Amino acid sequence: MKNIEQRSYPRYNYRTPITFGYSKSEMISAGETRNYSMGGMCFESNFALPKGTEIYVTMTQYAQHVQGPESREKYRAEVRWCRKKDTGIYQYQSGINYFEPVLY
Repeated sequence: MKNIEQRSYPRYNYRTPITFGYSKSEMISAGETRNYSMGGMCFESNFALPKGTEIYVTMTQYAQHVQGPESREKYRAEVRWCRKKDTGIYQYQSGINYFEPVLY
């Protein structure tokens, strides 16, 4: 039986640095996107994020007049999944859903 992805929006591979933090904390952490869609993104970091947690993701290379995730400075989102990685600079990969879909 094949594992069929059922996504609401197409995903686009994209790597760019980000920072993120919990909604009620001033502590921020660094990470890097892997891909994005109108409904969310996948990023890597050195922290395991609990499923259901609300976070804010800030695009460190924000540019209002570009197309894609850097056209917005900040995203409010919910962690949908998180898993440990075997290789790479970052130890974890997380998938998040934006609270409101974003048109790019």
